[in-house]
Order: sequence, then C-alpha cells, then structure tokens
Amino acid sequence: MTVSKATPTSVGFVTTDSEGTQTTSTEVQVLGQAGVEPTLPKNATVTYSNGATKPSTVSWNTPSGSDWYQGSTTEDTTVDVTGTVSELPGTTLTAHVKLTSADISTVYITGTDPASAETTVTTDAGSSPTLPTTATVTYTNGVEQETPIVWDSFDDTAYHGSADAATSFDVTGTAAGRTLTAHVTVSKATPTSAVITGTNSTETTVTTPAGTAANLPATATVSYSNGDTKDVTIAWDNADYTGSTDADTMFDVNGTAEGFTFTAHVTVSKASPTSVNFTDDGDASTGVDKEFDETVTVGDAISLPTTIGAGTFAIVYSNGQSVNSGDWTIVWNATDAQLTQDASTAGTYAYKGLAYRAMTDDEAQAIVSALSRPSHAPLHRNGPVLRAPMQPASVTADALKNAVAAEIAEMSRSDAKTTSDDAATAVFSALGVTSPSAGAQSLLSDWFSTNVLPTTANVTVNAKPVTPGKDSGNGTSGTGNGTSANGSTSSTGSATTVGEAVTAGHSSSTESNLAKTGVAIGGSAMAVLLMASLGIALVGVHRRNAAHVAEGAHHQAD
Repeated sequence: MTVSKATPTSVGFVTTDSEGTQTTSTEVQVLGQAGVEPTLPKNATVTYSNGATKPSTVSWNTPSGSDWYQGSTTEDTTVDVTGTVSELPGTTLTAHVKLTSADISTVYITGTDPASAETTVTTDAGSSPTLPTTATVTYTNGVEQETPIVWDSFDDTAYHGSADAATSFDVTGTAAGRTLTAHVTVSKATPTSAVITGTNSTETTVTTPAGTAANLPATATVSYSNGDTKDVTIAWDNADYTGSTDADTMFDVNGTAEGFTFTAHVTVSKASPTSVNFTDDGDASTGVDKEFDETVTVGDAISLPTTIGAGTFAIVYSNGQSVNSGDWTIVWNATDAQLTQDASTAGTYAYKGLAYRAMTDDEAQAIVSALSRPSHAPLHRNGPVLRAPMQPASVTADALKNAVAAEIAEMSRSDAKTTSDDAATAVFSALGVTSPSAGAQSLLSDWFSTNVLPTTANVTVNAKPVTPGKDSGNGTSGTGNGTSANGSTSSTGSATTVGEAVTAGHSSSTESNLAKTGVAIGGSAMAVLLMASLGIALVGVHRRNAAHVAEGAHHQAD
C-alpha cells in the first residue's frame, strides 16, 4: 500500500496565553519603539495534512529604509507588516507592530559644535550676557526638535566684572527636562578715562632741589567701563635731575598708566653751594668735600688759600657737581702774625675759615631797593593811614657789599655761631638800618645762607732735618773734648749732634738743657744713647704742649 506525502494545510503563529492554552493565528502582535527597528518573528508554524507541524521561515515585506518604524515623538503608533512562508505562499501573515513614542536621546544647546549641553559666553564688564535661547532635542527615532531654554535668574553683580582681571560665573538652565550650563566669562573692565590722583588733570607741576629726583605723583585714578575706579601706578620716564649751578632748569617728564599719558612739568631748582673741595690737583670733577691740607717745615711760611680759582680748588654744589669759580674768597681765623708764630714751632694746626662768593651789583641793588619799601603793611584805624618810616637813603649797593664783606670777616674771627639771619641783622645795623623791611631782611639772610660756606685747613709743621756732625744752630755748642756738648772725639758722635737730632725745631731753652744733660753725662757711647732717649721723650712732651697752646689760641668759625 502506498501512503501519500502529507501536504501543508495551514500556517500561523502559535501563541500561549496565561492559562497555557495555545492558539494559532496568521497575525501576531509585535512591540517596538519609535526609531528602533523592531524584531519581527523569524518563523511561523506550518501544519500538514497528517497533523504534523514544522517551523518555516517568514519572508517579511518590510519597507526600505527606516521611516516605517520611525514612529512619533509624542504618541504610540502601530505599523502592519505582511509576510509569507514558502510552503503556503498564498497565505498572508501579518505582524501588527506597536511603536511606543520615541525617547529623548540628547539635548544640546543649539549652535554648539560639537553638540554640547554646555556653552561659553563672553560679555563686557557691566553688561548682562546674551545667553542661548533654544536647545536642540534629539529623539531615539532620529527626529530633532528645538525647544526653548529656561535659564535661572542671576544678579547683576555676577557680570559687574573687575578692572584687575576677567571674571567668570555659571548659569544653569533647562530644556526638555535636561540641564544645560552656560559658562559666562566677563571681560576685564576697560579703562575709559584717567586723571592724576588727587587732581582733575593729566598734568601736574613739580619742583625739586637740584640733584634730587622729583617726587612725581605715584598713581593715576582710572575710571573703567563697569563704573569702577582704581588707583594705578604711573610709570614715569627716566629723567636727569642734576640741574644747573647757574639757574633753575625746567623740562617735562611723561608717564603712562593703563594706556593714558600723563605729564609732569618739572622745575629743578638752581643748585646751591654746600662746601669747598680742596683737591690736590685742582680736579673739580670729583664733587667731594675735601679739607685743605698742607705740610711745611719750621721756618717756612704757612700759606692758606684765599681764593677759589680755575685749576686750583672748587665749590661743591647741592647736586653733587664741583665747579671751579674765581669769584669766591676765603677768610681764615688766623692773622698773618699768628701763622708766622705757628710756622716757627713744630706741630699740627687746624684753622677755620669762611669761603664766600662776592655779592654782585644786581644782588646788592635788589636788597637796597627792598629797603625802600615799608617794613610792614600800612596801618590805619579810624584815621589817616600810618606808614612805617623809610630806610636811610644813604644806603647804596657798594656800601652794602662792603658791609657784607666786613661781617664775613668778623664771623670768621668769632667763636660764636652766627645764623644767616643774625648776619643780615648785623649788616643792616652797621649801615644804620634798624628796621629793615621783611623783604630786604629775607633777601640778605638768604644770600648769607647760600653764599657763605665754612671750611677747614689742617697744617703740619715739621721740625727741620739735622745733618749729623754739623751745628744746626739749635743746640748749645761748645769747645772741648768728647765730654763737652760740642765735642767731636767721641766714637758715637758729639753731644751737640745728638741734641740737634732729637730737639730740632724746638725752643732753644729745651735744646740748651739737653746739651747740658749731654755734658753732665759724658762722651761715652752709653751716655750718648741715654741722652738721645731722654731728648726724644722731652721732644714728645714739647710737641704736645705746643700743639695744645696753638689750638687754644686760634679762633675757629662755626
């Protein structure tokens, strides 16, 4: 017996419910998500005529591309897809695909590249930043949509900024339920105007003594774009403040701060004399205060300088410059007789002097003219105007110059310290002016303070050198053998020779005593050495006493 081949009779999808009951249907429910390609059943069950079943691959008729499962961003959607199996091509199978609404994939601030939930915003100090208004939402189905960003509020102090440096702060916002961030940079405030601190100007006037750097304003007050003001250091150009010994000098110095330029109109006052520079070689460039030093031998003349002239000495000025000048005179506190007396005795002597510049005709005339003015302001009280008495008309410029020179000479001889104001008063008194005007008094006092300089001279008077074996004329000579003061038979030399060597330059009485001591001791070598030792000791005492007496005798000007 022949059994026929079983033939397919039906096809469908077998499902089992919650109670375990199986059913077969040509339709099937498939759950998917918008934007995500759904997974359709691979096989369907074919039933044969003999009751047998077997799975068979389903050929699904899916549309090309992905649009068919794109779904919606706001609601669920259903898409039907049909298919067949090879055994029963005439039987249509249907998959009912339910696509849930698409999920949000990303949210980024519109315009960022690459797309980002963060962005950077720059704003000027004092200006509110302009933040992005929209965000782009990307869904799982590939759809992109723009949605508004809601930014958190922030205070205006956040973007006020600073004049020192850029500042920053963050602002957060939301879009489609996602958090976004804007990193705000507030630029450094820009300067808008500036003045020198304490003024309303970019210029200032400064006066400084010669040789002293001007005290220029340290800061400028700068206004900035955010309304702030700040004191900023001014960088001034370098300048030469040496000045001149002849007149005031004037020049401008520029400085900068925050890009602004400032100008200081500088006046460097005329340098004033400060001291005398007695250089050894007359070099006036050293600019140092050097006392006059001289060394002479007993009997030579002590010669103290009386003028400051080119190639010899110099005047040191307040700016450090040292200038040869021929119109300065020096007066000392020692007379010619005193110098002659000092030159006769070995020792060290100090003299004080005053160096002064001769008063010019113009200077003298200016002071005389000031004398003709009232010594004080006119007085009146319910009556006629009362004026101060006029000064003597006999005061001339020459008379004033002579009185000034006489006062300086007197000052050099006086031990009392005289101020410039006292000196001016003394000059006017000598001229018979008992009530000089304030202007005249001030002019003359200023002249004394800037044109009269104290100075010092140090003189060393050395003893005359003695030639051994010869009578210098200082010792007590005699005749006789080696035991006498002037004997020559001793192998060590005569007593006179030793006496002269140790007492040269000193008083004859001391020398005579030494010679007598030599005679008393005798002509032996030991006696000569003992006498020499005693003579030296006596010379040391004599020199100290002589120097002490000389110093006490000299008048030293302060």
